[in-house]
Amino acid sequence: MSIFKITVGIALRIEKLERSFLWSDGIKREKLHAVKWDTICSSKANDGLGIGRVAIKNKCMLAKWVWHYGNEHSSLWKQVIITRYGLDKKSLQWNWQGVNSLSFFVKAIASLFQPNSRSAEIIRSGLSVVIGNGVKVKFWTDIKMIP
Repeated sequence: MSIFKITVGIALRIEKLERSFLWSDGIKREKLHAVKWDTICSSKANDGLGIGRVAIKNKCMLAKWVWHYGNEHSSLWKQVIITRYGLDKKSLQWNWQGVNSLSFFVKAIASLFQPNSRSAEIIRSGLSVVIGNGVKVKFWTDIKMIP
């Protein structure tokens, strides 16, 4: 789940397995549901079990690769991505125009940044530009990342 975006059907199937584990007695008899699934998935601070939604966990694990991309400067996987797609080594911005075929991994990460998506909004809210010696900051383009 940290490399590929899972489909809605797979996420629902995994959650169905979680529900049946929690609410069945092992003989395929289901018990009464004393608590809503939404409540169980909510955080412990909100009186839930903190299980969380599978689709949201998948997006979080994919978003972690954006963090890795920004912090792991000499890792092999980053060098492969930069070379394969002709990206700038010193920028977090991924420009996909002109790229004919993207790998499943890159498509999954790019899907997080679809225009007007909640995931893009959340990721961008956690990003900031740090100006040091000016080598890694592109003033006219990076400023768009700041909300």
